[in-house]
Order: sequence, then structure tokens, then C-alpha cells
Amino acid sequence: MALQTFTDFEKEIAAHIICRIHKSFMVSLDKIETIEKEKVKINNIFIPISATYRSLFLNLLGK
Repeated sequence: MALQTFTDFEKEIAAHIICRIHKSFMVSLDKIETIEKEKVKINNIFIPISATYRSLFLNLLGK
């Protein structure tokens, strides 16, 4: 398996399925249970949404 950067991986996947919400996290949109101002909940785990990615994420969701 070849190593690649998070950014390269992000470019290869469909944007409507997986979204980057933090420099360290990408999430599958269909797995999100709840969305709060600064975090999402997936499998009872809260994942932060950084200010850098918040507006892009909310635009993708149509909010």
C-alpha cells in the first residue's frame, strides 16, 4: 500500500460522502448522529469541527 497525504486522499474520494471537518479528522456524512456548533457525534464519540472547515462543512450539508 502506498502512503499518501490526507489531502491527496481527500481529493480522491467523493466530497458528498466524506468531508474533512478538522486538520486531523474526516467523517462519513452518513454516519453522523448529531451536529453541534463545534462538534459532530459518530458512534457516541464527539469529533471537533475546526473553525477552518466549519463553513465548508455546513455549506455541504446545506445549512
